[in-house]
Amino acid sequence: MFKFLLLLVISLNLFAQENESTKWSIFKRDMSKLDVDLYVAPLKFQTLYNLRDITYGFNITNFKKSKEGLKYEILLGYEFKGSKVYDPFSNQEVILGNHKSEFFFDINKFYKSWSYFVMATYNRSRYGELLPIKRKVGWGVLGIKYDFYESKRIPDLSLSYIPFFENEVNEVLIDGAINEGHLNYMRHSFRFRAKFNLSQNISLTEQLYYRPVYDYQNNKHDFKDNLLENVLTIDYKVTDKLKLRTKGTYTYDIRQKRRYGFKPNNLEVEFFVDYKLRFQFLEDWRKSVRDKLREPFKE
Repeated sequence: MFKFLLLLVISLNLFAQENESTKWSIFKRDMSKLDVDLYVAPLKFQTLYNLRDITYGFNITNFKKSKEGLKYEILLGYEFKGSKVYDPFSNQEVILGNHKSEFFFDINKFYKSWSYFVMATYNRSRYGELLPIKRKVGWGVLGIKYDFYESKRIPDLSLSYIPFFENEVNEVLIDGAINEGHLNYMRHSFRFRAKFNLSQNISLTEQLYYRPVYDYQNNKHDFKDNLLENVLTIDYKVTDKLKLRTKGTYTYDIRQKRRYGFKPNNLEVEFFVDYKLRFQFLEDWRKSVRDKLREPFKE
């Protein structure tokens, strides 16, 4: 992964305006800001149907606390959502789980308002004995973002595009038997993002994704299979440690109807209370991981 990352940086030198030593110094400076964020949602127990729920994951980034002034940005994240529930109708326990990993690398403003980025993702989901997504790997190396406007009141107003290739292996239940399917395709992935600082403590973020499929093997587009997603988030910072968030997500996935007969659209509204409480042993471990990540980029 890191060899690939360094190769990309070297290959994009033709876009940069600084000399070799300056570019390497900026890269080391930005990468030395790497930080680790661990999170675990409270484990949920319910006596009715013996329900169990948990969410946990981590993010490694260099722009969590230092977004401004970075030329190179990196994000490596992983999240698991799992639950186990007893189904009284089938008289058995059903295990549900979803693994999600993502990687982003950005070179900001390589030419005026244009930025370049690379991304890769991995997904796996389980529903009982069935794996609706047994494995889905996606990657794109030619991402372009254009920043329309930037100010203290509007820190982000941008449009990005990347041709994103995906390899998917899925399972479908047909007449009581599990059938495995293999798909290879590309998505034209567009993202519009806008963030507004309404006041010192209140911000609003709008993020719209439109990703129609292109079957390059048969030279066909499917504009209904576009994974439309619109996310509206409102953050309210009460204190330095306490933050309230309201998040509304609308999605449209025609594959849910085509494969399983479910309705393709969904609206999800979530409310979060984020209170920064860190246990000392976790804080010490987080700092040790962060220091090890930063070590190769120190002077």
